[in-house]
Amino acid sequence: MIIDALNEFFAGQSLAANATSKVIDLGNRGTGDTCIPVVLQITESAVGAGTAKVTFESSDTKAFTIAKELASTAAVPTAELKTGYRFSIRSLPKTKLRWIRAKLVVTGLTGGKIEVAVVADVDNYKD
Repeated sequence: MIIDALNEFFAGQSLAANATSKVIDLGNRGTGDTCIPVVLQITESAVGAGTAKVTFESSDTKAFTIAKELASTAAVPTAELKTGYRFSIRSLPKTKLRWIRAKLVVTGLTGGKIEVAVVADVDNYKD
């Protein structure tokens, strides 16, 4: 799986606090008729007793004055948030809106890291 730094929402983002990613510009047509493959994986096991959830939003403005939720994971508990864990979302649905971003929502976690990125294709490799 190839990850392009320009298409990363989060790279090594701490699970210790809520966060909003940078915004990715899809261009004037959004994704058109294409779903966007994404990878959401834990790169360092979570610490603490809590949960983590990732939500994707789109908007027709870079400032996200009006945001539309594209997809959201369930709140995943610490026991599952081990290094290598991948969240259930494998692609984002089609959108005609130009801008997308990710939001990380954590409760009760004090550490750990996550990576969230647009990818060319999602592999199913497991150690």
